[in-house]
Amino acid sequence: VKRGMDTDEVLARFRRERQVLAGLDHPGIARLLDGGAAEDGRPFLAMEYVVGEPITDYCDRNRLDVAARLALFEQACAAVQHAHRRLVVHRDLKPSNVLVTAGGGGALQVKLLDFGIAKLLQAREDEALTRTEARRLTPAYAAPEQVRGEAVTTAADVYALGVILHELLTGTRPPDPPRLPGGLVTAEAAVARRTTAERLRRRLRGDLDTIVLAALREEPEARYPSVESLLDDLRRHREGLPVQARPASAGYRLRKFARRHRAGVTAAALVLLALLLGLGATAWQARETAREAARAERARDFALSLLEIADPDVARGEDVTAHALLDAAAERAARELADEPEVEEAVLDALAEINYRQGRAEEAERLFARVLALREARLGPADTLLAESLNNLAVLRAQHGHAEEAEALHARALAIRLGRLGPDHPDVAVSHYNLGVLARAQNDLESAERHHREALRIRRAHFGPEAEEVAQSVRSLALVQHQRGAYADAEALYREALALHARTDGAEGREASMAMNSLGALLETMGAYAEADTLLRRTVALQRRLYEGDNPQLVRSLTNYGILLVETGEAERAQGPLEEALAMARRLFEGDHAGVAVTQSSYALASYEQGRLAEAAAELEQALAMFGRLGRDGFLTEFTLRWLAEVHLARGDLAAADTLYRRARAVQEAELPARHPGRADVLLGLGRVALARGRPAEAEPLLRRALALRREGLGEGHPRTAEAESWLGACLAAQGRRAEAAPLLSSSARVLGRPARRSISEAVRANLAAYGPR
Repeated sequence: VKRGMDTDEVLARFRRERQVLAGLDHPGIARLLDGGAAEDGRPFLAMEYVVGEPITDYCDRNRLDVAARLALFEQACAAVQHAHRRLVVHRDLKPSNVLVTAGGGGALQVKLLDFGIAKLLQAREDEALTRTEARRLTPAYAAPEQVRGEAVTTAADVYALGVILHELLTGTRPPDPPRLPGGLVTAEAAVARRTTAERLRRRLRGDLDTIVLAALREEPEARYPSVESLLDDLRRHREGLPVQARPASAGYRLRKFARRHRAGVTAAALVLLALLLGLGATAWQARETAREAARAERARDFALSLLEIADPDVARGEDVTAHALLDAAAERAARELADEPEVEEAVLDALAEINYRQGRAEEAERLFARVLALREARLGPADTLLAESLNNLAVLRAQHGHAEEAEALHARALAIRLGRLGPDHPDVAVSHYNLGVLARAQNDLESAERHHREALRIRRAHFGPEAEEVAQSVRSLALVQHQRGAYADAEALYREALALHARTDGAEGREASMAMNSLGALLETMGAYAEADTLLRRTVALQRRLYEGDNPQLVRSLTNYGILLVETGEAERAQGPLEEALAMARRLFEGDHAGVAVTQSSYALASYEQGRLAEAAAELEQALAMFGRLGRDGFLTEFTLRWLAEVHLARGDLAAADTLYRRARAVQEAELPARHPGRADVLLGLGRVALARGRPAEAEPLLRRALALRREGLGEGHPRTAEAESWLGACLAAQGRRAEAAPLLSSSARVLGRPARRSISEAVRANLAAYGPR
């Protein structure tokens, strides 16, 4: 005890603390090792030395997720419970008194410190001692009765634990009066818990919100009756059982039952329920009237009733797939909710969203159209909910190639939102964003950039600079620049978007995976093969974890990785991912679909580079025929035309190659800017056809223009630039201009030390052998 502090009162408290600590024997409580008196008579304690860090600091520094934080918090509760059983109240629980340290075998151990103001419940204390101790507290963690100077019981420690739990889950201490912790979540707090703000809110919504508020109630008797009760509810939550602090409605218990019995309830039903329960009442989330709450509960009850479909007695031994469950849910909603249009709309809207996520675009489109019709009949022509339905249907119509109809729907949604919400509302940004996506698909890049920049402006102003919505808009601008051929600008934007996605959605989130895929594809085009390989392999691995089964995003990533392998001369290795991508695309998109045609064209590249020209031609012709049936003649078709021309040129069919290259050139002139590096591909092909026909003077301007475009867009040293140099060198040599040809042929030969497509390397070698220095 410090000199000057050794009054009778302090010494009495000190002796009592020694008595208290001697009676506590728990791995979560710092142990008393010895006690006695110094030479001058002052008492001392020898305590266990704990090398640790406050629980909140430790969790944040290590970015622990919610489950890991709860596990440490449960240790703290168990230690407090041990003390309470021995009639000891800590009275000053706070993060600095709850340390995380290394336990036996490297496991983490929570240690409680400082029982210096603990109260032996059975001890009789004089009034002066009680008054002194009442002042020894930390206000931010003290229970209301402590602050008021009233009698302190175990309920005070329950309150302090509630404050610590609130801080562990949200990153902030509770406001006064406390309210649902999930509503206080920030993007920064979510990143520290390895998730997004919306996912963290969903994680806290329900049980954890209820548990925290039950511990923080104003009156001691309204809180958990003991730390043991708090700990029990935490364990029940972890095990999927109903928590005692929450009213045990039939629907609540049924949801808990479904979560516990995953082996007994079909996984498809659980997936649907999780999504439908989360999405089914979104229209009412911000409203608090009893009428709206009843409607939300009706939607949830309907979702829960779908468990009957997966019940073994109902299914009669048949495996209930997710698709069958979705179809049954839509049919039952139309039949059972017809007299409750608002509930029917919300449920069908949720089912449409789930179908869309499952890759069932046609069924999603049908349901979105039904919701639109219901809302238009109920709400009239200018409601914001109607605008939401117009937007949803437009996205699907665009994906099915109905661009004009989609544009009209999006424009109508934007007009409603501007009129009802003003120009700076985030829903207006959604409309601008989707109009930008549609314009980019139609290759109207000026319009696409204008809409995406307006969406980005609104989102930055509304959500701040580091929001998921901002990252999405930055990535969309990158896609526009990529399509325009402004590769350096696109790369900078992709990297910005990827960094934002990593901070807002996590480095292994869905949005980050899409940004990685796009950046990897761009870097492949730019010749940065090593980084592209790292990114695309990481993307494929990540998306295999994110999407259980087939998914369009995984198709794109596998295709991009396969194309990279072809470009780097590894066509045999490329066969696997491209074959998997094509099979997946065919399962996802039944019948004719642009996604299948594009993937099949990419698959043909591996066949071509391995010398299987007949197979490559057949695959490309099938893809071209599919584009024709779809009425598509855009830049996606150009890719197929160009590679089919390449196959015919390799087979010596110059007339067919020339016709296909000219068709591809017509598409490029309509679709690509004049200085786009992609234009070089067709110019090079036409120049090679002219050379093969013995017309080098005709070939020369075509080859010069191809080389200029590649030098400008891809730079010196790129394999495709070297390819153009080689062919121009051959063209000049064929005209007897060997002095002009020699530096081009020598420069192109240096590419042989870098990874390149077989066809490029072979062409460079052949031209060097035929026309190089003698």
